[in-house]
Amino acid sequence: MPEGGEEVEIRDASRGGAALASAWEPAPGTPLEMAVPGLDGTLPARVVRSGNGAVAIAFRQDTTSMGLADRMLERIAGPPLAA
Repeated sequence: MPEGGEEVEIRDASRGGAALASAWEPAPGTPLEMAVPGLDGTLPARVVRSGNGAVAIAFRQDTTSMGLADRMLERIAGPPLAA
């Protein structure tokens, strides 16, 4: 992300990556670290594509990164809904 970071909106997310709303247009392959409020650590990723107000990123697929991605998904999904 730009130096100092940038707050973005997560439009879509999965264990493999995320679609972010952002005016930032990094080149494909640009490495970045995604921080999620309430999540210890940052999630390493790389840019897949960017433009038109969106950035698509792919998360690293190692065990540590996948665990962070799982916790990020739990964090942004919120608590389960009661039946």
